[in-house]
Amino acid sequence: INQGMWLSAVLKTVAEVDARRKIKDDADKTYNRVIKYLKEMIDEYTNRMNKAQNEDERDKLRGSLSTAAHYYGITFYHYAMLFDKTEDKFKPLMEDAIRSLRFFVSMYSDLPISYQAADDCGLCYYELGKFADAKDFFHIASYGWKKTIDEEEDSVERDKYLRSVKDIIL
Repeated sequence: INQGMWLSAVLKTVAEVDARRKIKDDADKTYNRVIKYLKEMIDEYTNRMNKAQNEDERDKLRGSLSTAAHYYGITFYHYAMLFDKTEDKFKPLMEDAIRSLRFFVSMYSDLPISYQAADDCGLCYYELGKFADAKDFFHIASYGWKKTIDEEEDSVERDKYLRSVKDIIL
């Protein structure tokens, strides 16, 4: 993904038409390889998870699967950003990103990374000019992050309280 993003950034600094075409072709090939690889990883992790015999193994595989699935969705976003909004590839790639990220958010809503995926989905809608949908996903993301922060603060406060009363308890 990083190589594709780097090529996209380089593309913005190059004015010469043939050089731009070459860079865009290289980035196109890179993103296609990444998408293919991530899809294979997702399929493999899914198969392994379905065959896993114990909960610990399934949990570990679920973590790997969720990471691959999130990268899969954001790769489409970055791939789409390689193109101008008027180019034919932009909209279908952004729609692929939305589809993948929405699926991710629904499948992994119990994981904090789903809030990042919701934010990424909001960015996709924003790039497509669908501002109401973008706002909805930004709201989901901000609510999720706030909930996580509140839970962490509650945990910190609880731990601080327990330390303060430790002598009394013991």
